[in-house]
Amino acid sequence: MNNYTSSERNVAQFLSKYPRLKDFAKRLYQHISYLVNKPSGKSLFTCIYACKKVLNISSESFFGYYDKSPSNNSNTKVIFHSSQYPTNKTPDVNKPVNICIKDIKTDQVLVVDKTSAYNWQQGSRLQWLDDDRFIFNYCDFGKQKYISKIYSVSNGKSTVIPFPVYDCFNNTAISIDFERLYQLNPDYGYKSFTKKNIKFNITNDGVFLIDLLSENINLLLSYSDILDSHSKPTMKNAIHKINHLMFSPDGDSFIFLHRWYCNNMKYDALMHYDFKNGICKCLSDDDMVSHCCWKDNNILVCWLRKKDEGDKYYFVSTIDKSRKEIDQKINVYGDGHPSVCNNLILFDSYPDKARLKKLLIYNMGNQQLTNVGQFFEPLKYYGITRCDLHPKWSKTGKSIFVDSVHEGKRQLY
Repeated sequence: MNNYTSSERNVAQFLSKYPRLKDFAKRLYQHISYLVNKPSGKSLFTCIYACKKVLNISSESFFGYYDKSPSNNSNTKVIFHSSQYPTNKTPDVNKPVNICIKDIKTDQVLVVDKTSAYNWQQGSRLQWLDDDRFIFNYCDFGKQKYISKIYSVSNGKSTVIPFPVYDCFNNTAISIDFERLYQLNPDYGYKSFTKKNIKFNITNDGVFLIDLLSENINLLLSYSDILDSHSKPTMKNAIHKINHLMFSPDGDSFIFLHRWYCNNMKYDALMHYDFKNGICKCLSDDDMVSHCCWKDNNILVCWLRKKDEGDKYYFVSTIDKSRKEIDQKINVYGDGHPSVCNNLILFDSYPDKARLKKLLIYNMGNQQLTNVGQFFEPLKYYGITRCDLHPKWSKTGKSIFVDSVHEGKRQLY
């Protein structure tokens, strides 16, 4: 976004409330812009650090979202997805992806399972539970429902959990209805089972709490509860969804996005739930909230809209709801996917007019911004099949993982 004019950004901001119109206009404009600004070969990829593929075979590979790390705590194993099929095509239930684990020391890669519960943006919500176990979502075709599996590296065995997961903290998980999510936002949902009516009773759906040891599943927070915690005129007769749930570092709370659609217009709110007092509250509902991460147990890093100040990166307090602009120099790159390690914010940008995406690190201590590199994204990756960098730290903070297509195929680097 750093080479788009203010007028272009204002148009994009206006269109963001009309998703279908925005998608058409955006795609047309990006094709025209790329033809005018097509980059040369040498500039398709640059990086100030050594960059290597995790998987060195013909299959394509990816991890998924920016909120989880592919590496375990001891930095001995890396988990990821691989696909034998082209990833510039819409996910197909008949073309599952592999669940893979790589030994960092030996470079040995082991395929431990396959799943049809995936999308190109977040994969199967693959994530480590501890140094030995990881979890991922799975399709139970016999029961026609989504479930999840926990795999143990040490014994090579899997445990079935009768519900899919979104985010986990130790042996606790929170989740949502992925069928509902697919119908409202296919980028992040799963398409294997799409039989539900998304307008069903809002009292029996919402955020679910799962005990991964006892396998108990309970509705923690219904849509009715969420609507009671903040109300706006646009919510009347609207269709609602929940997405992007994220535990705090200490596991005492979590955030999520409440999104609703009214008259083909989209609205966002950033929500916070505290386990200690059982209270759900709205942190921001100035119509637009995008990507967030935790800086610490009480402060968030968020790209969102603040009335009278605009769309920027803000520090947001979960205690008093205060919002403070982080630094103007990082706002010029527009919306991205931030994550924090110690005093550093790692984030990326969306493709510019030449289809180049930036990878950046901002030091909150000395306010220094480092341009780590740029990665080309061909136009054949678009919409549901796009490949955002989704940068994520290793658990030690000594490595960065990105998903990229600058070599013509989706790969985890």
